[in-house]
Amino acid sequence: MAQAPGVYTSIVAAPSSSNSSPPTGTWFVTGQTQAGPTGVAVPITSMGDYLAYLGARVSYGILYDSLDEFFHDGGVLAYVSRITGPAAVSAAVTLVDQAGSPLSTLSVTAGGAGTWGNNLSVTIATGSVSNSYTIAVKTISPAATIITSPNLLTPADAVTWAKSLNVWQSGVVIANLGSATAAPTNNPANGSFPLVSGADDNANTTEAEWTAALTSFSGHYGSGQVSAPGHTTEAGYVALNTHAIAFNRVSLLDVADSPTAATLATQASTFQTAGGGGDASYGALFAPWVVIPGIPTALPSSSSFAPARVVPPSALVAAAMAKSDLTNDTNTPAAGPNGASSYAIGVTNSYTSADRGTLNAAGVNVIRTMPNGVIELYGYRSLALDPAWVFLNNVRFRMQVINEFDVIGEALVFQEIDGRGHLFARFNTALSGKCQQYWLDNSIYGATAAEAFSVNTGPGVNTPATIAAGQLGAQVSLRMSPAAEVVTISVVKYSVAQTLPGQ
Repeated sequence: MAQAPGVYTSIVAAPSSSNSSPPTGTWFVTGQTQAGPTGVAVPITSMGDYLAYLGARVSYGILYDSLDEFFHDGGVLAYVSRITGPAAVSAAVTLVDQAGSPLSTLSVTAGGAGTWGNNLSVTIATGSVSNSYTIAVKTISPAATIITSPNLLTPADAVTWAKSLNVWQSGVVIANLGSATAAPTNNPANGSFPLVSGADDNANTTEAEWTAALTSFSGHYGSGQVSAPGHTTEAGYVALNTHAIAFNRVSLLDVADSPTAATLATQASTFQTAGGGGDASYGALFAPWVVIPGIPTALPSSSSFAPARVVPPSALVAAAMAKSDLTNDTNTPAAGPNGASSYAIGVTNSYTSADRGTLNAAGVNVIRTMPNGVIELYGYRSLALDPAWVFLNNVRFRMQVINEFDVIGEALVFQEIDGRGHLFARFNTALSGKCQQYWLDNSIYGATAAEAFSVNTGPGVNTPATIAAGQLGAQVSLRMSPAAEVVTISVVKYSVAQTLPGQ
């Protein structure tokens, strides 16, 4: 459509949170993006980060919209592992040295596969000290410099410099193909060299690529929730939950959106029957998908209408959990008013009360439009077959307890086990203090602290044999608080002529 003369200003929000990320509120997500590295976990704290490291919104991937929902509703930190098709190729260029008979000296490769790398170039220039050179990584359109190296003296220096950077910030990987000496003729020749031959394969991703992407989220990133937004295969569910079990995380699984409760209950049952990767309690299934506002544009025409977007439920749920964890223990359910969205505007399907009962019993947590119009997560169960772990708040609290007890135990590794019991007492005090805080926060159940927990580091746990083996042990017993999932109110009507009980 032709535009009238005038000024058109477009503003795109890049929401982020000023809060630090709670240790249990991190969201680990896999999906397809326009650009960015593969095989690494890219930290994203805003949509500005997304655009800088992973490129623009694409039609073949839903990750942009999912993270937009996550940050709008209180999410703080996400790690993204990018997925590409098996035939995707990384753009690259080989640089030659300054010798009279040029030889290959450096290879520069885009950090991830795809045509996005064809928009990168490297510029080699003479450095500011004798026999030095610099490397600048740039985008071709729009022309911009991503990063420039300090003075480098050898080809090996370029490799060392590149390895010192985060690949999602530099955009490239550099390898040495030539000499490591400082002779100027061994250094790359000056000039600007575009990366070429990058190729996409967005339509052919397989289960193997989705599963392999999870390996980027190694244990040192800590706990949190893990999802593959919109990926709804049973094999995908099992891969996510297997990962969650291995790394003390919780898998948030999206339904294949359906208005039929029985269909969704079957999805849950199939996952449980398959064993959930070893322990189904680490997973939780959510329905339906969520409607969020469109991306606005300032163009004054009919084409400026921003159609609403549909995102998988895991995005809203991950945001609610991250927001709740800022001020609560993980045993506080991120559901009901505590799981309300301030950004979502609707859901793709609504279920009757009977359907919601069916789904809840099956372990499918429903997102509802409440009578006041607010979109809320209105269920908080895991997919556990073991009744002890049916409540999702207890499952997430298990994750928190493991985290915090690990920290306490780590402080005592390689400490001397003394014969007077001082180390045992120190261990007991630290664990008891943490449990006391859980009790004060209502995360463990009891009228008194003694009813809620016990910690034993005595001779029944730390025996002469375990001490001689260099082992320090503790046995902690907790009564985790359940959630009030069903509230019942009984009202008895009395006539004005009757006396109320107790009067």
